[in-house]
Amino acid sequence: MAVDVQLVTRGRIEVPPPDDQGHIAGPFTAVAVQQGPATWSALCRELDIAAEASTLDEALFNLRTAVREALEVAKEKGVEPGKRVPDPDLAEFIALHQGTEPVSASMFFVR
Repeated sequence: MAVDVQLVTRGRIEVPPPDDQGHIAGPFTAVAVQQGPATWSALCRELDIAAEASTLDEALFNLRTAVREALEVAKEKGVEPGKRVPDPDLAEFIALHQGTEPVSASMFFVR
């Protein structure tokens, strides 16, 4: 199955201000696919972390939350939070898309 990926750009990328300790992490890439009429899956390519929800916005919110938590736990334990998803695995994830809208891709930061 061929999948069209639409890249949408806006006039600016909003980077949040650092937290009280001056920390900010990112940018991270979120790729989201619709896997059924009420299921969206989102993947953070840089850390191989995924989340799922019934809407695109919820899936992206859940992904940002999961990435934030993974970064916090990794920092506490002194380990790496994850590893980059290889190109073939990313292509396989994108091929799961069953929606009529294009695959969603965006950047996000965590503080």
